[in-house]
Amino acid sequence: MRIVGVFLPILLLLALLPGGDAATTAQPDNAIGPDCRWPAAQAWTTTVEANVVDGLTGLAIPGAHVSIPALGVSAHTSSKGRSTVGPIPLPSSVYTATVVVAAPGYGDWTLQNVRLYGDNPLRLNARLGRVPVVVAVPPPRALTGEPHYDTQPVAGRAHSPKSDLYPPATIRVGITGQTTCTVPPPIQYVEIVDFNFYAKHVLPSEWIGSWPAESLKAGAMAVKTYAWYWVNQGGKWPEYGADVVDSTCDQVYNPAYSYWKTDQAVDDTWGHRMVRDGTIQKWIVFPAYYYAGEYNGEPTDGNHMTQWGSKYWADQGQAWDWILHFYYSSIDIQEILYLLSLPLIMVGER
Repeated sequence: MRIVGVFLPILLLLALLPGGDAATTAQPDNAIGPDCRWPAAQAWTTTVEANVVDGLTGLAIPGAHVSIPALGVSAHTSSKGRSTVGPIPLPSSVYTATVVVAAPGYGDWTLQNVRLYGDNPLRLNARLGRVPVVVAVPPPRALTGEPHYDTQPVAGRAHSPKSDLYPPATIRVGITGQTTCTVPPPIQYVEIVDFNFYAKHVLPSEWIGSWPAESLKAGAMAVKTYAWYWVNQGGKWPEYGADVVDSTCDQVYNPAYSYWKTDQAVDDTWGHRMVRDGTIQKWIVFPAYYYAGEYNGEPTDGNHMTQWGSKYWADQGQAWDWILHFYYSSIDIQEILYLLSLPLIMVGER
């Protein structure tokens, strides 16, 4: 008993030293790394916000399992079909991953090659069906460099001047199931989409979601104005009953995902319209074309904005409206004030 009494304090002290059993810290269930521990120094984190519904009924799916297998993180949806996975440590500021959503009685919903950005939550809209669904995410147009398929509206097509005052409520999107442009487009069906939802699910497929906010806002205005123009013209693809298609023939539309920062860019500029001084009508919505371009401050022909140029000027401290005026000639950016659901246009505000 005396021997134990002498050495017991020493044994406890040794156990508390580095390497002792008492110094071993329990690891969280979603730890990552070869030894299943969090990296010693982690500079980038993000979250994934998922909304999981039945693809036919639109009803929420509770208890769905949302996971990123490569990072070993997961969560289950609430009774409202929503879940938040994270905070998730990332090995780099931009990390390409696959997200899997699984629920009893449904096929797995898989989003492949989606980009995770540090401090920029990914937002998912998973519509589950009875068979597995795989959604592949290509790189944004700013990286691929694909141009718009330019075409002119048919002469005499119906156009209402009133529609230039405020954004349309919906847009008809021809679903091709592909991202690259093929003419004529292989449209499978036409989907009527809320116009704000459309803009939010185009911007991350066109601009790079980690770019500065002012570049994303300029992109949001271009995305909105381009689509708005074709709605006004009665559709770019009238033979199919579609205003636009979901490929690079127009703008890549993917309803499966968006990001917090790209959504915020759309919301921050939604109360503005970009119009051009027309020959017949004073201010009209126009097709705001854009392409990848180069990272420099060179101007274009006045009808196109370069995406990398928008990042360049945002990096120089320029605001989104300045960037738009730099690239598009003879334009005005006007604030729309809604009073009793009626739009009031404040001309020359920006």
